Amino acid sequence: MSRLMGNLLLFTVITMLNPLSVAAKIHFLCENTQVKNGVINSFQKNQLISISSTGHFNHFSSQDENTLYQYTNKSWIWNEGEGSFKLDLDKLRRSLGLGSHSYKLRYLTEDNLTKLEFSPILVEQNSDKKFPMISVETIDPRLPIHRTWRLPKNIRAITSANYYIEYNDKYSLLTRIIQSLNSAFLKNTISCKRMEEDLPHLRKIISPRDITHSPNLWPKNLAPLRESIQQILIDDYLSDRISLSTIKKHKKFFKDIHLAKLLIHSNAKLESMKPKSRNEKFNLLTSLLKDQLSRDDSSRVRRIFSSNLRKGEELLNIPIDTSKDADDRDAFKPNKYLDMSIISRVALHKSNGQYFFYFFNEKDPAQFEVGPFHFKNIYWKNYKNKLSSCSDRVMKHLNEYERKSFVFSRSDSLPISDELILYERKFHKYPLKEIIITNNCRGPGNIEFEWPGIMKTYFQLPITVMDKIYKDMTDSEGSFFDLGVESRTSKFYESLYNDQNYSPGLKNKAVSLWSKYFEKGYRWYAINDFSKGTKNCSIENIEKDLTENKTDFVDVEFKYEMGRIHYDQFPVETRMKSGYNRIKTPLVYVKTPCNDEDLKQDPPKHFYPPKPLYDTDSLEYWKKKTCSFAPINFFHYEDLLKYQVHLSMFEVDGVYTGQNRETSLQQTTEFDLKLLKNDKVRVKFDFKNAYSFKKLKISKSGDKMHLKLSGDRDFNLSLGNIDLNKLRENSNKTVFKSRFRPWATDKVKGIYKLIGINTFDLSSYYSDNPMSEVETFALFHRDSGEILNHHLPEIGIEQWFLRVRGNELILDLISHERITPVARLVAQLPTNFLL
Repeated sequence: MSRLMGNLLLFTVITMLNPLSVAAKIHFLCENTQVKNGVINSFQKNQLISISSTGHFNHFSSQDENTLYQYTNKSWIWNEGEGSFKLDLDKLRRSLGLGSHSYKLRYLTEDNLTKLEFSPILVEQNSDKKFPMISVETIDPRLPIHRTWRLPKNIRAITSANYYIEYNDKYSLLTRIIQSLNSAFLKNTISCKRMEEDLPHLRKIISPRDITHSPNLWPKNLAPLRESIQQILIDDYLSDRISLSTIKKHKKFFKDIHLAKLLIHSNAKLESMKPKSRNEKFNLLTSLLKDQLSRDDSSRVRRIFSSNLRKGEELLNIPIDTSKDADDRDAFKPNKYLDMSIISRVALHKSNGQYFFYFFNEKDPAQFEVGPFHFKNIYWKNYKNKLSSCSDRVMKHLNEYERKSFVFSRSDSLPISDELILYERKFHKYPLKEIIITNNCRGPGNIEFEWPGIMKTYFQLPITVMDKIYKDMTDSEGSFFDLGVESRTSKFYESLYNDQNYSPGLKNKAVSLWSKYFEKGYRWYAINDFSKGTKNCSIENIEKDLTENKTDFVDVEFKYEMGRIHYDQFPVETRMKSGYNRIKTPLVYVKTPCNDEDLKQDPPKHFYPPKPLYDTDSLEYWKKKTCSFAPINFFHYEDLLKYQVHLSMFEVDGVYTGQNRETSLQQTTEFDLKLLKNDKVRVKFDFKNAYSFKKLKISKSGDKMHLKLSGDRDFNLSLGNIDLNKLRENSNKTVFKSRFRPWATDKVKGIYKLIGINTFDLSSYYSDNPMSEVETFALFHRDSGEILNHHLPEIGIEQWFLRVRGNELILDLISHERITPVARLVAQLPTNFLL
């Protein structure tokens, strides 16, 4: 007996010391990665989620390195900084007169995906399991569901616009959330996996302060709780279950209320109410809560319900290309589960020097407005000092070959309009949160448009309209053609713009006429005139404009890396385009042998036959002398010199014309088979110039570094105003190593930009004053200083990537369209150079 009592005492001591074993039996580890412009911008790992039982539970905890949240003993407790706090959920529901209600835990998706955050929410009791037993809300009922899946191991999944959500049906816990803004190269991912070993130690919360009845002190991540209280009370009022005085009694819970949002998601049967009665209730609520309403005037996306509400003068009103041909070639990417006729046209308006896009269809007065914006701000950055006319012209010419996306956001603070609220409820499956406008490359007026999760397509503005915009941007009488830029239009828009497009000069008129009759899909109006854009301008002119102090350069030894290409050290965009992450559809190709002489060279490592022969023997296919341009993911740097390399062309409608349309490994189409022989869309590039450098000079002025590479081929590369602080900071960032997603490991450490002058990031949120703290530039040029066109196939370098590793300086040169790494130079820095 004494022995038994001793064992029981020992067990009791152990369980008291290990709260995980007594309070929770099921544990998940979660980690987050936030990808911005193709690079993991931030991350968090080892977040521990624990519950005491499957489905419903009476104990829950969420712990990461900074915070700890727990549901236990009918209370929600957490630590915040140095303090600890508590909400007595039982006391809260009773004080609101909602004692028959229960709670669920809602995860936050809208505002913050830096980690998996939960908040209790009040809900109606609709389960046999009564409070204090609660559960996780696996799918927020406010989310539109576009597609559902049942996956192995009790996993269910949905897509909701630009969200993909997975949850474990057995445990009712999230396993994955992915939020994507594809055009903007933004992707947030939270992944969770059940774990039983090597779990973090669960910290304790000591003496939490009770702030149940002080909602003004509740942290931001408890917004769902506050909103759930607001929603229940407003729904009860709209359904005549309570009077307005009850809401007035609990007014302290309504601070910064998004009233329109609550009305949109209301469970009350608003549509069956008489309009007069409904609007009267809306007005009474607005009047009562007017001092509590959230206000935000920063919204650049709005719904309107009449063309009379558009601002300013209409400059253009055109259809959006949603044709079958656009769909086939992937210029139009619709959500196949929705009716895409909801948007079919776009109008451009100008008001007081600012511009607006209006997206609409011809059957419905509902439309949405994107703006205001200045065209100049989606083309060129502002500069600290005015550029000379020479540097300004070069910058603007090169800018036409930069792709840059801008995110325009809609505020949560919507107007309380009966028409808007009923429309949003009816078209719940078309959530409008952000719109992405991409100023595409290869000439003015090429616009890609993405409504995240709904559709992605393009439209083109005619030259005559862009001439007017150019005059407005520059306060001059010139046109974009003064910059020597090209103009190319899809046949869809060519047919619309007979009187609005033109070709400058006899040469362009001849090319345009030929293109009209002999080119399929597109038509030239002007070809690139690089010499016009860079005339009488040298690298010395640009350096004089952009560098503040003359500095002394020193020679530095360097060598080329010729071995393995470590793709995981490059941005996600390059990994995918090169076939590293998506081997089905790389945009880089190797020419296979054409004759016996070519057969003397073995195939490159990791060469696979093209579809549908992917699984056949590589060497046998290589020996067949097919003389084709076969997709490949090059394994070694030296392969880009040894073999004939081809890259896909990019068209003005956002299409990679060399890319296979069929993504299955085992299937192909007649169209894809023809691509194997098409060197017009799989174009030959020669990277010998990138390997011709013999000398590297570097200098430092304050917190900026400058590099000069030269050789014996009259070919040079100058990089100026490299931000040393950012280079050091980014190169030394902690490497993210996933515990259960090895492909998510982050080794992309450094800074990278396009070749050009003070270039934009691939994506950013729209700004009225786009400006860089450090105005970096990178240009290829001759020994004489003459600027070289880096887009030509004999150069073919569009991006550079710089990082430091110890005392090594590593410069990567990345190809046309950022498809594949081309060359890596490794230099030994002088001692203490970076200090």
